[in-house]
Amino acid sequence: MTLPQRTTDQLQKQSEQLLMQCYEQENSINCYGHTPRRSANPDYLRAKRKALQIAKKYKDTHLYLHLKANL
Repeated sequence: MTLPQRTTDQLQKQSEQLLMQCYEQENSINCYGHTPRRSANPDYLRAKRKALQIAKKYKDTHLYLHLKANL
């Protein structure tokens, strides 16, 4: 059984959600549904690294590549 391919919009939304959740966990704050902006801020980089680790752990190549390139 294979899963259906995700659209670009679904992939974008899923990657934003994952990044937001990692950011909230790492920094003990509430983003109130807003995705953190891309920056060189150590808090952001820590959250992005954790999101990439999660995507890699579950072998979600499409999500991993999208996170790495776009967020």
